[in-house]
Amino acid sequence: MTYLPAEKVILKDEESEGEECSTDGLPPELLEISLLDAAQGMAFCGGAEEYMDALAIYEASILPKAEEIERLVKDGDWAGYTIAVHSLKSTSRSVGAISISEEAQALEKAGNDGDAAAIRRETPRLLEQYRSLAEPLHKLLHTAGTAGDGAEAKEPIAEGEVDEAFRTINAFCAMYDDTSIGMVLDMLEEREIPESRRESCQRLREAYRGVDWERMETITGAGQS
Repeated sequence: MTYLPAEKVILKDEESEGEECSTDGLPPELLEISLLDAAQGMAFCGGAEEYMDALAIYEASILPKAEEIERLVKDGDWAGYTIAVHSLKSTSRSVGAISISEEAQALEKAGNDGDAAAIRRETPRLLEQYRSLAEPLHKLLHTAGTAGDGAEAKEPIAEGEVDEAFRTINAFCAMYDDTSIGMVLDMLEEREIPESRRESCQRLREAYRGVDWERMETITGAGQS
């Protein structure tokens, strides 16, 4: 306000602060998850597709992030813990997990204050809520749009083609080209993956959603690992 030119400043109407975004376009099952305020998540992300993408990334990080926070508490690494719960505060707010965000915010303050007793006392409750989102989100995100009765069968893809897709993704990892990686993964999603490669494809998709470049390189560089 002090240094920006007046024509560059747009003041937000206070009455608009409480407005909620429509939840049109979201799966009905999502609206039933009590820990998520879908309207607030939509408002933050800007639309249904963007919100669902954010939820996919959030869901993929729940279990590894929870384990990381537990390890930091066990090790007494309060600096690392404070960074981790700060991240959890921000990502949870962005998807409408408001109560989790608020608890993470309180624990971030405890970390900054070096209040180890509060951290050890309150962290289990935070992680219980956080982990409780894993199952409903996984079910929602990984069953939506799956083939049902009467749906067209996917065209099978040979293992050699999967290998080629993995090599392509590995090359894109070196360039941090997430857009091209997403296109290759979408192509794989449209085909019937051989059973021997389904687990590695699923782990690759989860690593992509978690923006875990190192893990993506490891999976695609090791072929069938």
